[in-house]
Amino acid sequence: MRRAAFNIGVAGAGVFGALHSAKLAADVRVSLAGVFDRDADRAQALAARHGVAAFTDFEAFLERLDGVSIATAASAHAQQARAALVLGKAVYVEKPLATNRTDGAALVAAAQAANAVLACGHQERLVLQGLGLLSAHAARPRRIVAHRLGPSSGRGQDVSVFLDLMVHDADLALALIGAPAQQVEGMIQAQQNGQIDAGQALIRFADGAEAVLSASRVAASKDRRLELDYASGHVSIDFVTGRVQDEAGLGLPDRLPPSDPLGASLACFVSAALGEIAGPAVSGQEGLAALDVVLRAEGCA
Repeated sequence: MRRAAFNIGVAGAGVFGALHSAKLAADVRVSLAGVFDRDADRAQALAARHGVAAFTDFEAFLERLDGVSIATAASAHAQQARAALVLGKAVYVEKPLATNRTDGAALVAAAQAANAVLACGHQERLVLQGLGLLSAHAARPRRIVAHRLGPSSGRGQDVSVFLDLMVHDADLALALIGAPAQQVEGMIQAQQNGQIDAGQALIRFADGAEAVLSASRVAASKDRRLELDYASGHVSIDFVTGRVQDEAGLGLPDRLPPSDPLGASLACFVSAALGEIAGPAVSGQEGLAALDVVLRAEGCA
Protein backbone atom coordinates (compact mmCIF):
# COMPACT_ATOMS: atom_id res chain seq x y z
CA MET A 1 0.00 0.00 0.00
CA ARG A 2 1.42 3.35 -1.00
CA ARG A 3 2.08 5.85 1.79
CA ALA A 4 0.23 9.17 1.59
CA ALA A 5 2.45 12.11 0.63
CA PHE A 6 4.34 13.86 3.41
CA ASN A 7 3.48 17.49 2.74
CA ILE A 8 6.19 20.09 3.32
CA GLY A 9 6.00 23.85 2.89
CA VAL A 10 8.65 26.56 2.75
CA ALA A 11 8.28 29.78 4.74
CA GLY A 12 10.13 32.63 3.09
CA ALA A 13 10.30 33.36 -0.62
CA GLY A 14 13.63 35.13 -0.71
CA VAL A 15 17.02 33.77 -1.78
CA PHE A 16 17.16 31.04 0.87
CA GLY A 17 13.50 30.16 0.50
CA ALA A 18 14.06 29.60 -3.21
CA LEU A 19 17.00 27.29 -2.46
CA HIS A 20 15.04 25.33 0.13
CA SER A 21 12.08 24.99 -2.22
CA ALA A 22 14.23 23.63 -5.04
CA LYS A 23 15.88 21.03 -2.79
CA LEU A 24 12.62 19.85 -1.27
CA ALA A 25 10.78 19.80 -4.61
CA ALA A 26 13.45 17.41 -5.87
CA ASP A 27 12.99 14.98 -2.96
CA VAL A 28 10.70 12.19 -4.17
CA ARG A 29 9.80 11.23 -0.61
CA VAL A 30 7.78 14.38 0.00
CA SER A 31 5.38 16.73 -1.69
CA LEU A 32 6.11 20.46 -1.73
CA ALA A 33 2.69 21.73 -0.69
CA GLY A 34 3.03 25.50 -0.52
CA VAL A 35 5.12 28.64 -0.09
CA PHE A 36 4.55 31.33 2.51
CA ASP A 37 5.71 34.94 2.46
CA ARG A 38 4.11 38.09 3.80
CA ASP A 39 4.91 39.69 0.45
CA ALA A 40 2.18 38.29 -1.80
CA ASP A 41 4.08 38.90 -5.03
CA ARG A 42 7.18 37.10 -3.80
CA ALA A 43 5.12 34.21 -2.47
CA GLN A 44 3.25 33.86 -5.75
CA ALA A 45 6.39 34.06 -7.89
CA LEU A 46 8.15 31.25 -6.02
CA ALA A 47 5.00 29.14 -5.70
CA ALA A 48 4.35 29.42 -9.43
CA ARG A 49 7.86 28.16 -10.14
CA HIS A 50 6.96 24.88 -8.45
CA GLY A 51 3.26 24.73 -9.27
CA VAL A 52 2.13 24.98 -5.64
CA ALA A 53 -0.11 27.27 -3.61
CA ALA A 54 1.08 30.65 -2.30
CA PHE A 55 0.16 31.90 1.18
CA THR A 56 0.41 35.16 3.08
CA ASP A 57 -1.46 33.79 6.11
CA PHE A 58 0.88 31.60 8.18
CA GLU A 59 -1.87 29.73 10.04
CA ALA A 60 -3.64 28.79 6.81
CA PHE A 61 -0.28 27.75 5.37
CA LEU A 62 0.40 25.38 8.28
CA GLU A 63 -3.00 23.67 8.04
CA ARG A 64 -2.07 21.55 5.02
CA LEU A 65 1.46 20.66 6.12
CA ASP A 66 3.19 17.78 7.89
CA GLY A 67 6.48 19.69 8.01
CA VAL A 68 7.85 23.14 7.28
CA SER A 69 11.21 24.61 6.35
CA ILE A 70 11.58 28.13 7.72
CA ALA A 71 13.83 30.43 5.69
CA THR A 72 12.41 33.79 6.70
CA ALA A 73 14.26 36.64 8.44
CA ALA A 74 16.02 35.56 11.64
CA SER A 75 13.75 37.73 13.78
CA ALA A 76 10.74 35.67 12.64
CA HIS A 77 12.22 32.21 13.19
CA ALA A 78 11.11 31.61 16.77
CA GLN A 79 7.49 32.70 16.38
CA GLN A 80 6.94 30.73 13.18
CA ALA A 81 8.78 27.63 14.36
CA ARG A 82 6.86 27.53 17.63
CA ALA A 83 3.50 27.93 15.87
CA ALA A 84 4.35 24.86 13.76
CA LEU A 85 5.77 22.80 16.62
CA VAL A 86 2.75 23.20 18.89
CA LEU A 87 0.70 21.70 16.05
CA GLY A 88 3.08 18.73 15.92
CA LYS A 89 4.68 19.70 12.60
CA ALA A 90 8.26 18.73 11.82
CA VAL A 91 10.33 21.92 11.61
CA TYR A 92 13.59 22.80 9.88
CA VAL A 93 14.61 26.34 10.81
CA GLU A 94 17.50 28.21 9.25
CA LYS A 95 20.16 29.53 11.58
CA PRO A 96 20.03 31.15 14.01
CA LEU A 97 17.48 29.01 15.81
CA ALA A 98 16.12 32.17 17.47
CA THR A 99 17.40 35.61 18.41
CA ASN A 100 17.48 35.04 22.17
CA ARG A 101 18.02 32.08 24.45
CA THR A 102 14.51 32.14 25.96
CA ASP A 103 12.86 31.71 22.58
CA GLY A 104 15.41 29.10 21.51
CA ALA A 105 14.83 27.04 24.65
CA ALA A 106 11.08 27.35 24.15
CA LEU A 107 11.42 25.82 20.67
CA VAL A 108 13.38 22.87 22.02
CA ALA A 109 10.78 22.38 24.75
CA ALA A 110 7.88 22.63 22.27
CA ALA A 111 9.48 20.01 20.02
CA GLN A 112 9.95 17.65 22.96
CA ALA A 113 6.38 18.19 24.17
CA ALA A 114 4.94 17.46 20.72
CA ASN A 115 7.44 14.68 19.95
CA ALA A 116 8.19 16.61 16.76
CA VAL A 117 11.44 16.84 14.82
CA LEU A 118 13.25 20.16 15.17
CA ALA A 119 16.28 20.69 12.94
CA CYS A 120 18.53 23.75 12.70
CA GLY A 121 20.13 24.71 9.41
CA HIS A 122 23.80 24.63 10.33
CA GLN A 123 24.45 22.94 7.01
CA GLU A 124 28.22 23.48 6.99
CA ARG A 125 28.46 20.73 9.60
CA LEU A 126 27.89 18.34 6.67
CA VAL A 127 31.06 19.56 4.93
CA LEU A 128 33.23 18.65 7.94
CA GLN A 129 31.42 15.35 8.28
CA GLY A 130 32.25 14.60 4.65
CA LEU A 131 35.93 15.20 5.43
CA GLY A 132 35.72 12.79 8.35
CA LEU A 133 36.60 15.44 10.94
CA LEU A 134 33.46 14.80 13.00
CA SER A 135 33.44 11.00 13.17
CA ALA A 136 33.29 9.38 16.60
CA HIS A 137 36.94 8.32 16.32
CA ALA A 138 38.29 11.58 14.88
CA ALA A 139 41.01 13.45 16.77
CA ARG A 140 39.90 16.66 18.50
CA PRO A 141 41.69 19.94 17.70
CA ARG A 142 43.31 21.88 20.52
CA ARG A 143 42.79 25.26 18.87
CA ILE A 144 40.39 26.53 16.21
CA VAL A 145 40.64 29.83 14.35
CA ALA A 146 37.69 30.66 12.08
CA HIS A 147 37.51 33.53 9.60
CA ARG A 148 34.12 34.38 8.09
CA LEU A 149 34.58 37.78 6.48
CA GLY A 150 33.04 39.41 3.45
CA PRO A 151 31.15 42.41 2.08
CA SER A 152 27.49 42.89 2.85
CA SER A 153 25.08 40.58 1.05
CA GLY A 154 22.09 42.67 2.04
CA ARG A 155 20.65 39.72 3.97
CA GLY A 156 20.53 39.08 7.71
CA GLN A 157 20.48 42.76 8.56
CA ASP A 158 17.80 42.31 11.23
CA VAL A 159 20.35 40.71 13.58
CA SER A 160 24.00 41.27 14.51
CA VAL A 161 26.90 39.61 12.72
CA PHE A 162 27.23 37.34 15.76
CA LEU A 163 23.81 35.84 15.01
CA ASP A 164 23.97 36.22 11.25
CA LEU A 165 27.39 34.73 10.48
CA MET A 166 29.45 33.80 13.53
CA VAL A 167 26.82 31.33 14.73
CA HIS A 168 27.90 29.01 11.87
CA ASP A 169 31.43 28.74 13.25
CA ALA A 170 30.20 28.46 16.82
CA ASP A 171 28.36 25.31 15.76
CA LEU A 172 31.43 23.97 13.96
CA ALA A 173 33.65 24.65 16.98
CA LEU A 174 31.25 22.90 19.36
CA ALA A 175 31.00 19.91 17.03
CA LEU A 176 34.78 19.68 16.51
CA ILE A 177 35.65 19.97 20.21
CA GLY A 178 32.74 17.78 21.30
CA ALA A 179 32.20 19.62 24.58
CA PRO A 180 30.25 22.63 25.86
CA ALA A 181 31.82 26.08 25.96
CA GLN A 182 33.09 26.94 29.43
CA GLN A 183 34.10 30.60 29.00
CA VAL A 184 33.17 33.04 26.23
CA GLU A 185 34.52 36.52 25.55
CA GLY A 186 33.56 38.87 22.75
CA MET A 187 34.72 42.02 21.02
CA ILE A 188 32.91 44.41 18.67
CA GLN A 189 35.04 45.50 15.72
CA ALA A 190 32.55 47.45 13.59
CA GLN A 191 29.09 48.85 14.25
CA GLN A 192 26.73 51.07 12.30
CA ASN A 193 23.05 51.99 12.48
CA GLY A 194 22.81 50.30 15.88
CA GLN A 195 23.82 46.91 14.50
CA ILE A 196 27.11 45.02 15.01
CA ASP A 197 28.68 44.25 11.62
CA ALA A 198 32.05 42.80 12.66
CA GLY A 199 33.16 41.04 15.81
CA GLN A 200 35.30 38.38 17.40
CA ALA A 201 34.73 35.71 20.03
CA LEU A 202 37.14 33.70 22.18
CA ILE A 203 35.74 30.40 23.45
CA ARG A 204 37.49 28.28 26.06
CA PHE A 205 36.57 24.68 26.79
CA ALA A 206 36.98 22.68 29.99
CA ASP A 207 39.72 20.49 28.55
CA GLY A 208 41.88 23.50 27.63
CA ALA A 209 40.93 23.73 23.96
CA GLU A 210 40.01 27.14 22.58
CA ALA A 211 38.40 28.70 19.52
CA VAL A 212 38.80 32.19 18.08
CA LEU A 213 35.95 33.18 15.76
CA SER A 214 36.02 36.29 13.57
CA ALA A 215 33.04 37.44 11.51
CA SER A 216 32.41 40.50 9.37
CA ARG A 217 29.86 41.56 6.78
CA VAL A 218 31.67 44.85 5.99
CA ALA A 219 35.01 43.43 4.84
CA ALA A 220 36.48 44.45 1.49
CA SER A 221 36.79 40.87 0.25
CA LYS A 222 35.64 37.37 1.09
CA ASP A 223 37.73 35.31 3.49
CA ARG A 224 36.29 32.03 4.72
CA ARG A 225 38.88 29.80 6.40
CA LEU A 226 39.08 27.29 9.22
CA GLU A 227 42.47 26.73 10.89
CA LEU A 228 42.76 23.69 13.15
CA ASP A 229 45.67 22.78 15.43
CA TYR A 230 45.90 19.11 16.39
CA ALA A 231 48.46 17.36 18.55
CA SER A 232 49.87 15.93 15.31
CA GLY A 233 49.98 19.19 13.35
CA HIS A 234 47.99 21.88 11.54
CA VAL A 235 45.02 21.68 9.17
CA SER A 236 43.81 24.60 7.04
CA ILE A 237 40.55 24.61 5.07
CA ASP A 238 39.81 27.45 2.64
CA PHE A 239 36.10 27.36 1.80
CA VAL A 240 36.50 30.02 -0.90
CA THR A 241 39.20 28.27 -2.97
CA GLY A 242 38.37 24.74 -1.78
CA ARG A 243 41.98 24.11 -0.82
CA VAL A 244 42.76 21.80 2.12
CA GLN A 245 46.21 21.62 3.75
CA ASP A 246 46.72 18.63 6.02
CA GLU A 247 49.95 18.84 8.02
CA ALA A 248 48.46 16.72 10.80
CA GLY A 249 48.51 13.45 8.93
CA LEU A 250 44.74 13.00 9.06
CA GLY A 251 44.50 11.67 5.52
CA LEU A 252 42.44 14.59 4.20
CA PRO A 253 42.15 15.32 0.48
CA ASP A 254 43.94 18.42 -0.84
CA ARG A 255 40.65 19.92 -1.97
CA LEU A 256 37.14 19.95 -0.59
CA PRO A 257 35.13 17.26 -2.38
CA PRO A 258 32.01 18.34 -4.31
CA SER A 259 29.09 18.55 -1.92
CA ASP A 260 25.60 19.90 -1.46
CA PRO A 261 25.40 20.67 2.27
CA LEU A 262 21.97 22.32 2.10
CA GLY A 263 20.53 19.43 0.13
CA ALA A 264 22.10 16.91 2.50
CA SER A 265 20.88 18.79 5.56
CA LEU A 266 17.30 18.99 4.26
CA ALA A 267 17.42 15.33 3.21
CA CYS A 268 18.43 14.36 6.76
CA PHE A 269 15.55 16.45 8.09
CA VAL A 270 13.11 14.65 5.81
CA SER A 271 14.56 11.28 6.83
CA ALA A 272 14.12 12.15 10.50
CA ALA A 273 10.58 13.44 9.94
CA LEU A 274 9.68 10.19 8.16
CA GLY A 275 11.21 8.12 10.95
CA GLU A 276 13.94 6.71 8.70
CA ILE A 277 16.74 7.91 11.00
CA ALA A 278 16.91 8.88 14.67
CA GLY A 279 17.39 12.61 14.19
CA PRO A 280 18.40 15.44 11.84
CA ALA A 281 21.96 16.47 10.98
CA VAL A 282 21.82 19.29 13.54
CA SER A 283 19.16 19.14 16.23
CA GLY A 284 17.32 22.02 17.82
CA GLN A 285 19.31 21.43 21.01
CA GLU A 286 22.57 21.78 19.07
CA GLY A 287 21.25 24.92 17.38
CA LEU A 288 20.47 26.29 20.84
CA ALA A 289 24.02 25.55 22.04
CA ALA A 290 25.54 27.53 19.14
CA LEU A 291 23.05 30.35 19.73
CA ASP A 292 23.99 30.46 23.41
CA VAL A 293 27.70 30.83 22.59
CA VAL A 294 27.29 33.80 20.25
CA LEU A 295 24.80 35.51 22.56
CA ARG A 296 27.34 35.21 25.38
CA ALA A 297 30.04 36.65 23.10
CA GLU A 298 27.83 39.53 22.01
CA GLY A 299 26.68 40.18 25.55
CA CYS A 300 30.17 40.66 26.93
CA ALA A 301 31.56 42.51 23.91
